[in-house]
Amino acid sequence: MLPRRFAAAAFTLVEVAAATVFIGLAVVALMVSVRSGTTVNESAGELSQASYLVGETREYILKQSFDSVAALAGAFYTPPHDANGQQMTSMSNWRQDIAVQYRKSDQLTQEDTTHNSGVLYVTVTVSHGGNTLLSNGFLVARRPTE
Repeated sequence: MLPRRFAAAAFTLVEVAAATVFIGLAVVALMVSVRSGTTVNESAGELSQASYLVGETREYILKQSFDSVAALAGAFYTPPHDANGQQMTSMSNWRQDIAVQYRKSDQLTQEDTTHNSGVLYVTVTVSHGGNTLLSNGFLVARRPTE
C-alpha cells in the first residue's frame, strides 16, 4: 500500500502575491493619510499664527487716536508688527495689510464717503508667503475726549 499524500501546509505563489499587493496598498494608504494629516496641521498652525497677528494689530490700533487709525489706511507691515508696534523680525515671510473705511454712525454697514462720521471699520488681512490666510474687521469709534 502506498502512503497517503497530505496537502502541503504552505501558501501558493498566487496567495503570496495577493497578500503582498494588499499590504502594499495598505502601506501606501497609510503614507497618504500621514501626509494629509501633516498638511492639515501645517495649515492649522498658519491659521493660528494669522489669528494671533490680527489680534496683535487690533491691540495696536486700539491704543492709537482716532485720527492715527484713519491715517493707517493702506498701511502694510512686512515683517508684521506686534501690539506695541515693534517689528517681529522672525516672521519675515508674513505680512499685515490694514484697510480703513469710514462708516455712517447711524448705519454701520454703510460707507460714509464724507469722512465726517466718528466711526471707522478697520480690516486687517494677514498673508504668509504671498497667500492670504485671514481677513478680519472691527469697528473703531472716536472717543468723546478726541
